[in-house]
Parts: sequence; structure tokens; C-alpha cells
Amino acid sequence: MTSSNNQAPQDKKEALLNAAEELFAEYGFEGSFIRMVTERYGVNSAMINYHFGSKKAFFVAIFEFRLEQINHEVRELGSFALNPYQSLKAYLNTFIRRIELNHGLHQLLRNPLATRQYPAAVTLVSKAGEQVFMLIRSIGQEGTKTGCFRRVEVEMFAMNVLFLLPYVLTCEMVTLTRPNCTPLSLPRRTALANWIITYLLVSISIIEPVSYEVSNG
Repeated sequence: MTSSNNQAPQDKKEALLNAAEELFAEYGFEGSFIRMVTERYGVNSAMINYHFGSKKAFFVAIFEFRLEQINHEVRELGSFALNPYQSLKAYLNTFIRRIELNHGLHQLLRNPLATRQYPAAVTLVSKAGEQVFMLIRSIGQEGTKTGCFRRVEVEMFAMNVLFLLPYVLTCEMVTLTRPNCTPLSLPRRTALANWIITYLLVSISIIEPVSYEVSNG
């Protein structure tokens, strides 16, 4: 019981950040107000002030929270003994899952005016992008060196993952096909994500290295 109580404040803080992310994505920074969070999600404004202090700090905290999650995912991937093909496939799945879970954040990132006015947020976004880019580039370089991947421009491949995937998976279907069509349903969005992963792996891999031995050195 004590453990649950100790975790409750952090759980509430994360819930507030998730709620704020949705509102800022929907209304922008200027159009969002603390009272909107309290009214929509039934939380006390004192709790928001306690955790964040101001609307600007609340906004920046969203990016801090997501950067922490990305750092954790990168560290977690490094803890497994995977070959480059497996590492790339695992992180592409993780990256796409992160986009699916954080549509609001990626909608904010697609609107430069939403972040440029706040240097702290811009710095956090840059750090997050750098982490993902360096990880994918590192996997690509290792795969090329070991003969697992074709000799491709790994920097360009990493850039495509970093910028193309979030756009495709968060934009409305109208921008992808034709006017007057409905947004992708979750099953179709999942199918699209799986197709993208397969396409990216096929584009860079020679074969899936079933017998590839992971070096202990």
C-alpha cells in the first residue's frame, strides 16, 4: 500500500503531461490554458502549479518527459545482444510505437511556431533527434561493416527514419491520397507501420542474418 502511494505522485505527473500534450497539440501554446486541463481531466490547478509552476514550464516539461523516454529506450536496446538487423528492426518498432503513443507531440513538432519561441523546448527536441539519429547511424554502420547491410548512405537512411516516419504516421490521410477521405483507422495505421518497417529493412538489408554471430568483444 505504501509503495502505491509513493508512486502515485509520479503517475499523476505523467498523466498531467499526457493531457497537456494533447491540448497543446490541439490548441497551440497561446490557445491552451491551465484551466482547460483542470476542466477536461478533472484535476486540481494546485497540482499543476506544484509540479510545474507555470504554463511555459508545463510546456517544456512535455519535451523533457519525452526525451527521458527516448533515452531509456536507447539504453534498453543497447542492453540486448542483438545483431544489426535485429537491432534495427527492434528500434524501428519502438520508434513507431512511440509515434503512435505520442501523436500530440509529433503534431507540435510539425508546427515550428509551436516550439521556436521556447529555446528550452527546441534544445530538448534537438537532443532527442540527435539520440535517435546517432543510434540508427551506429546500427547502420555496424551492419555495413559486418556485411549484414548493403553499402548505403547510412546518414540519409537515418534522416529518412527520423523525419519521414513521424510525418507519414501522424498526418491525415488526405495528405497521402485524395480529398474527402477519412483518417486512417488504428488497424490500417498499424498495417501501414508494419509495411514501412518491412520496406526499410528490405531497402538496407542483404538478407536477414539468421546465423549471424554476435561478437562478445
